Amino acid sequence: MSVMLNTVKAKAYPLLAVCGLDHVKAVNQGYTNGWHMLLDRHDDNGAAMFYTMLAGHLSSKQARILLDEIVEEFTDYPDHSTYVDAVSDMDGNGIPPFIR
Repeated sequence: MSVMLNTVKAKAYPLLAVCGLDHVKAVNQGYTNGWHMLLDRHDDNGAAMFYTMLAGHLSSKQARILLDEIVEEFTDYPDHSTYVDAVSDMDGNGIPPFIR
């Protein structure tokens, strides 16, 4: 993991925790960490809060790095935009996105 990604994750983690997606809770519920839980619970209120607050906490480039990297880490999608498209299809067609 790059230094930049670690820095961006560290800056965004407090938001993740405030939104109820902290690493301890995630691991207790069977996820690898809070980032994994965020992707799996894309339609959860906590995820909506995280995405809404992220824009005011990180620059758009930092947010893109963070979101693309966590999608790459936990799914077979190449980037966050493709993941969002898959989630949108799932919501309309019942096809779940692949999350490892």
